[in-house]
Amino acid sequence: MGPDSVLLRSRTSVTFAFHFTGAAPATWSWRVVGYYGAKMAAGQGTAAAGSSGGSVTWKGTGPGGAEADPGLYLVQVGASGAPHGSMQTIGRVRLQPPVKAKVYFSLPAAGRRVALTFDDGGGATAWFWILRELRDGHAKGTFFPIGQYVGGYAKREAGLTVADSMAIGSHSWSHPYFTKLSDAAIRAQLRQTDDVWWNDFKASTVPYLRPPYGAYNVHVLAIAGQMGYSRIIMWDVDSNDWTNPGVGAIVRNVLTHVRNGSIIVLHTRGKTPKALPLIIAGLRARGYQMVTIPELFKAAGIKQGAR
Repeated sequence: MGPDSVLLRSRTSVTFAFHFTGAAPATWSWRVVGYYGAKMAAGQGTAAAGSSGGSVTWKGTGPGGAEADPGLYLVQVGASGAPHGSMQTIGRVRLQPPVKAKVYFSLPAAGRRVALTFDDGGGATAWFWILRELRDGHAKGTFFPIGQYVGGYAKREAGLTVADSMAIGSHSWSHPYFTKLSDAAIRAQLRQTDDVWWNDFKASTVPYLRPPYGAYNVHVLAIAGQMGYSRIIMWDVDSNDWTNPGVGAIVRNVLTHVRNGSIIVLHTRGKTPKALPLIIAGLRARGYQMVTIPELFKAAGIKQGAR
C-alpha cells in the first residue's frame, strides 16, 4: 500500500484506493484519525473476488456527523480484527476549509493541566536542549517556531519535535506584525510555513496559530480563519524569558502565575533550557500535568467540530 496525500480547501469527500502487499484479507477495516489521535470515522470492507485492494471514502466528518476541524488526518487500513497499531496509512488529508477563528488565552476547564509552549526557534541549540529536558522530565510541549528556521538551520530540531510527539503550530514565516500586512502577505506567511512542515516532515501547523508578538485584530482573525486556523493560541502566563532576566526570574514568572488550564509562553533561546527542569519540577509539585495544546483542548471538553 502506498501513501498518498490530498490538500482540501473546502469540505468535500475524498477517496483513496489501495492494494495489499501479499495475500489480501477477506475483510478489512479502515479508520480516519487526527494527527494528534482523535478518531474521526471507521468502517469495514470486503475484498472482491480476485482483488487485492479496495478504496476508502471519507466525507470530512467525525462522530455524530459533525464537520471535522481543520487539521491533518490519517486514513488507515488493516485486516479486520487487527490491532490499530498494525494498520497502515494509505492517505493523508490536510483539511483546511474556511472557518471562524477563535482566540484562546487559557482553558480552565482542563483542570490541573497546563500547556508549555515555545516560540520562535531562533536558538537551535536551545531548542535541542528544551526537547531533551521535556523528554527527561516526562512532559509535553507545543512549539510555534518561525517557518524559515524550520526550513533552514533548525531543520534537525524541527524533525526531533515531530519525532518526540510534540505538537506544533504556526508562528509565521518571518515574524512580522500581521496587523501591518496586506491580506496576500498574511496568507503567504501562513501558507509558506505550513508547506515547509508538510514538505519536510509530513506534518501540519493547522489549526493552531500564534500571531507574532501576539498582535492580531478582527482583520487578521478573518484571514487566519480563511486559511483553516480555527484556534488562535495566546497565553495567560508570560515567562518573559525573551528579556533574559535569569533562570530564577523565569521560573518565578511561571510558577507565580500558573493556574488550571494555563497556556505558558516560553522561547527557544537563552536561559530557558536551564530554567525548564525547575519549571517542570515546580509545576509537578503543585499537581499540574504538562500536556500539549491539543491535549489541553481535549481535557477541557472542546471536541471536534466545537469551535
